[in-house]
Formats: sequence, C-alpha cells, structure tokens
Amino acid sequence: MKLVESHFIRGDIESALSNWTQAEQEHSSNQLKKSVNTEAEHSQIELWKAELALAGCLQPEDGATLFEHARKLLLPEPDRLYIDGMLADTSLEAVLLFRRSIQTAPFHYRARMMLITTQLSLAMLEQAKADIQVARQMYPENTDFILLEGLHHALTLAPEQAQQVLELANFSSNELNNWTTLYGIAGTLVNSPAIDTGMGELDEAQLTEVCKLISTIMLPLFRERHWRLPLQTETQLKNVFSKWLDQKTAGAQPSHASTIATLETAIQVHPEASLMIALGGLRLLQCDGNPANAESEIPKLELARSAYRQSIKHPGYLKHGDQMTWKALFTIATVLGQMMHHEVAENFQQVLHAASMIQTDSINVASRARTFVILIMEHGNNAQAIRWVDRWIELSTMGSQGWQDAVWHKAVLAKRLEQWVDVIRSCDALLDVDPTYPEVVPLRDFAVAKLRDVLGDEQTELP
Repeated sequence: MKLVESHFIRGDIESALSNWTQAEQEHSSNQLKKSVNTEAEHSQIELWKAELALAGCLQPEDGATLFEHARKLLLPEPDRLYIDGMLADTSLEAVLLFRRSIQTAPFHYRARMMLITTQLSLAMLEQAKADIQVARQMYPENTDFILLEGLHHALTLAPEQAQQVLELANFSSNELNNWTTLYGIAGTLVNSPAIDTGMGELDEAQLTEVCKLISTIMLPLFRERHWRLPLQTETQLKNVFSKWLDQKTAGAQPSHASTIATLETAIQVHPEASLMIALGGLRLLQCDGNPANAESEIPKLELARSAYRQSIKHPGYLKHGDQMTWKALFTIATVLGQMMHHEVAENFQQVLHAASMIQTDSINVASRARTFVILIMEHGNNAQAIRWVDRWIELSTMGSQGWQDAVWHKAVLAKRLEQWVDVIRSCDALLDVDPTYPEVVPLRDFAVAKLRDVLGDEQTELP
C-alpha cells in the first residue's frame, strides 16, 4: 500500500493499480487463512479502491459511494478529513476540510493537491499561491505541483514565469506544447474584458467561447493528470458547461430557464463570482424593461440584482468583473427607479453608488457616458457628474453635435460647482465651433463677472 501511494504521487497510475491489486489479493488470502488482518489495512485498500476508480483504472463505479464505504471503516484522521472534503456539500467547506487534513498530516499528498485545485477553481489565488509554494518545497520534483505553479502564474498574468516553471517538468515536446497552449488559454480567459457589451449586458458569444475552451482543452488535460475537484463541485461545474454548450448547439434561445436553474444549483455548491455574474446576465436577458409589464418585470430584475450583488462578495476570474457588476447594478437601479417607478428614492441612491464604483474608461460609447451625466445631474451629484462629462467629451467626435452637447453640460456643471475658469473655457470651446450656440454668451459673461468678484478686481484681464 505504501508503493500504491508512492506511484500515485509520481503519476504512475498503472504501477499504483498493480500494487493495489497485489495488496488486495494478499488481503483476501490472509482472510481465507484467518491470518492477522487489521481493519486499518482493510480501510486503506478500500480507500485506494475509490481513488483508483476515480482515476479510471477500475471498472466504472460511483466514486462517492466508494468513499462513503471507506469512511465507515477505521481510517486515520487525515484520511477521514480528506474523504469528508471529497464528499463536501460545497467547495468552501471542502477547502476547510482539506486544510485540516494537511494540518494533521503535512505530507498527505492528495489532500494538499485537492486543497490547491479547489482554491484555484474558486479564484482564491493568494491562498493557492502560498500553498503551492509550500508544496513545491515539500515535493520539489513533483510534476503536478510544478504544473500548478505554472498555472497560477498563467492565471495571474505572468506568462514568462509560467513558461520557466513548465520547463522544469521534463516533458516531451508534445506535452510541453499542450501545457503551453493551456497556460496561454488560461491567461487569455482572465485577461479578456468581462463578458459585457457596455452596461452590464451578457455577451453570449463570448461566454460560449469560454465554455468551449474550458471543456475541449483545459478539462481533458486536467483529466490526464488525474486532477480533481470535490465530487459535488465537479459534477455541478460539468453540468454548467455541458448545459450551456448543449443549448447553443441545439440553437435554443428563449428563456435560458434550464441553464439558469443549473447555474443556481452550481453556485450553491461553488460560490465563484463569474458564475454569479453569468447568472445575473442570463436573468437580465429574461427582462424586457417594459414599464407596462412592471408587475412581472420587477421580481425578475430584483433576482438579477441579487445575483450581481452576491458576486461582489466572492473572488472570480473575469477581468474587471466588478466593473461589469457595478454597470449592471447601475442599469437595474435606473430601470427600476426611473422607468418602473419602483422604490424611487432607494433606487436613485443605488444609481449614485453604482456610478461611483464604475471606472469611466470601462465605458466606450459616448451615448452611455451621456446617460451617466444626465442621470447623475438629475440626482444633484455634480461632483460625480463632472468625471462622466469629461468621458462623454472624450468619446465624442470633436465639433459634432454630441460633442457640443457634452461641452455645454460641462459648462453647466462647472457653473454649479463655481469653477468659473472651467465655465469660461467650455464656453470658448463651444463658441469656436458654433458662435450661435444658445445661451453660451450670457453664461460666459456671468462666469467672467463671478471670477472678477472672486479676484476682487474688475480691471483684471481674463482669458
């Protein structure tokens, strides 16, 4: 049984199976001879039966059932905690159990592997980094921990370091190419813009591409290494990917109801932010935003908002996923407050809060920047609106009607903030393009008079 574990750690599953078979035969022979046979030895054989079955070496059997059977036997505490982690109801619970297992037995290889892979699946990158460093010191030549270190570098956008680590694995050129490709995909997935077309809407095509890359390239390579997640987690995530891809292959569009149900179940098991953002996006796709349907629309919008709010509390892999979330929350609060007249005061406050969390460079369409300016000005938050009016100007074509409207709004905001020099500059910019632009000259004269009052000298020459 010691050889089983040693071969398993080295990745030589065939030799592990051979030694396990030999141990089982010896165990059966001892039973027939009524020789000394401890329950502890029997429990180890049954535990490794479950491991090798999951690795695909034995006849297909239910891994959960095999682990449940092993758990009823006399097992050392680290193994029992490990099995509890494998059978945990949620990924977060599994992380705690695997952690307790290695605290009890630091060289429990499988618990340490499961701790790291589960943390990576939850985007708990800082925690995973620390545990990978310890594992690399404990098992310096172990290929699994080398590859996991490289994967962590890829996921944290350090491709050169990922490649340097990968070269320690002593792979064939074909294997090296496969993992180089995987690291590149991992980096691309987390470095791509969030699945967002502008104001928090889900980009279904991008989500489909992500599911394809994970299902067709990443997961097969992970299976070759016999990398796992807790059984419940693995089942739910596979369901999510297959459900989305099956729906897209079948050309199904309408309600996304079955995918939403699958995501809801998966999130209960595996609370990772990008799954919650996808759920919020799919729920939004079910809304038409029509005030005439407010009675049915409000509950759906609230459900979408709940998913987005939940995502803020958890780490996730979407680059700028928080920005997509805040834009979606801005949109939902606007629709509920402005269009549906639902809890108007509270939703107005949520509009302002979401706008304060959104980076202006995450908006790339002038009309959307304009929306921020108008809504925020309407709520009287002029200091907040000024940064959005600058973005509106930046995104508008110089001299166009949209640009002139943006500059006029900046002049008005500057007046409200008593920034008289900015009022004058904005008015001059408008007059250079259109000397007849309405109300510009009176506003400029007013700003000049105010600035002279501030300076205390009516004779001061002003720009």
